[in-house]
Formats: sequence, C-alpha cells, structure tokens
Amino acid sequence: MSQKYWLLLSYCSVLSKQNKLERPSKTLQLFLLQNFKWFYILLMTGVVILLLFIMFSRFGHIRLGKDDEEPDFSFVSWISMLFSGGIGVGLVFWAVAEPMNYYISNPFTPGLSDESASMAMQLTFFHWGLHPWAIFCMTALALAYFSHRKGLPLSLRSVLYPIIGDRIYGPIGHTIDILTIFVTAFGIAQSLGMSALQMNTGLSQVFGIENSLFNQLSLLAFLCTIATYSAVTGVNKGMKYLSNLNMLLALSLVIILLVIGPTRYLIHTLIETTGNYAQNIIGMSFGVIPKKTRAGKTGGRLTIGVVDDLGTIRWDVRLSYFKRTYYS
Repeated sequence: MSQKYWLLLSYCSVLSKQNKLERPSKTLQLFLLQNFKWFYILLMTGVVILLLFIMFSRFGHIRLGKDDEEPDFSFVSWISMLFSGGIGVGLVFWAVAEPMNYYISNPFTPGLSDESASMAMQLTFFHWGLHPWAIFCMTALALAYFSHRKGLPLSLRSVLYPIIGDRIYGPIGHTIDILTIFVTAFGIAQSLGMSALQMNTGLSQVFGIENSLFNQLSLLAFLCTIATYSAVTGVNKGMKYLSNLNMLLALSLVIILLVIGPTRYLIHTLIETTGNYAQNIIGMSFGVIPKKTRAGKTGGRLTIGVVDDLGTIRWDVRLSYFKRTYYS
C-alpha cells in the first residue's frame, strides 16, 4: 500500500482521538514557542548566510550530477516542481490569511491602518521569502551532492557519510531514515489536512456542499489517489505534468486578480513591499523586538527576530517536510 494511504489511515486514527491529543499538542507547542523560538530564527538565518557563501564561492560551480550530464527537465518544469513541492496549498490560504492577520495586529504599527497594511505585506514576504526556501535548498543540495556526485543512496543518512562513514548502512543510518519518515509524515499531514479543509470550505461556499468530517476525509482520499498516481508514473510523467498544471493554474489566478483589479494598487503594493523587504531583511532577521502581552501593552520579554508565533510555527512545519521538496 502506498505511503500516502498509510498516512491517510494514520490521519483518520488521529481524528478519532483528537480531543485527547489537543491538550498535549498545545502544551508542547507553547513550550517550544516560549523556549526555542530564538533557535528557529537563528537557524534559518544561519542557513541563508551559509547558502550565500556557497553560491559565491568555488563550491557554487559544482555540478549536481556527472560532469557530462545534462538536466533531465526544462527550466520551466523544474521551477514548477519546486514551486509545487515547496509552497503548494499553503500559498492559496496564507496569501490572504497572513496579511489580514498582520493588518489587524502586528508589533510595529497600529492595527487597521495604512501603515499596518504595508507592514503586513512586508512580514508576509519575510516569512515566505529567502529563509524558508533556504531550508529546502540546503537539504536538496546535500542530498543531491552525495547521491549524484558520490554515488550514495538518495537518503538523508548519506549526508552524514563524512562524519560516520560506512556506519550509515547500519543501525545509526536506519534510525536516521526512520526519524526522517516520521517527521516528513507529520509535515505532509499538516499540508494535506489544510488542503482538505480549504477545499471543503470552498465547495461549501460555492456549491452548498456540507462542510463535514466525512467530506474532508473523502477529499483526503482523492488527494492521496492523485499523489499516488504521480508517484507511480514517475517524476518524468505524473509529477512533472501535475506540477506544470499547478503552475499554470497559479499564474492564471494571478492574471485574473490583476485584470479584475485594482490593478494599479496591486502593482504598486508589490513593488513597494519588495523594496521594503530587501531594505529591511537584515534587521528583520536579527532584530530584537518587544513581546506584546494579550492586553496589547509592551512587556519585559524580548523576542529575537521579526517572527511571531505564527511565523515560527510555519517555519517549524517547513523544517518538518523539507525532504519532500527535493523529491518533488
């Protein structure tokens, strides 16, 4: 049975016990946010700096394959697969929800103002910009190098070959791969669950279909079937075709939004936000900002980086399914 279907069965089992899992999950999440948010932020920024060094050094000229090999995919298909594997359904939901969230409230500007609208877009760009893609890129580089250049298995254990040598083929390597599967499964489950909720809500709003657990599970089964088809037919067929279709739909959505407008405002916002993001990215990566209390007053705690709980959770999820992006 496909891994996707095992994931679906696991998801159904979790749903049956969601009331028992809710409290410990929230407790663990709160503990991580309170004590390790600084670690997430410094880790993400450190990876960005390391990748910039690799890109501009002699290591940036290393081909991820044999010296005489050519790329298997066109540039357009390659970008489409990266886009589909790295962002996916999250862009559809958070492209609207996150700016609205920061427009209502953010640490820097009064809520529901012109200033908060500009800051909301800047924070959204930061959370979806270089930092999350750096995690994907770093993992993909490591896997591709040791697999295509060194002939090692296409597995996360191979990344540790310079450290533990042939022991990657023993219990240590097996443990690494098992943990990778579990962590990746949790990340994909989050993405699939969000997909089902969004699709069910959209169908309910447009066609009046009931927003229910049964329909959400049915949509999950449908998504798993499509994913299984893409996996069975291989990267050259199913995954490439689905990714190209996904990119075409995304571009169509962008064009439709630009046409129906307000076109001038959207273009102005895009240019302004891109400039603000480029201008403030260093300060946003390392800045220290006050942590606001629920009452809206500035408390004594400080948070490193311009990343609130929402951004940290999303970066945490990206860390959990970074490996999936390489295979996409």
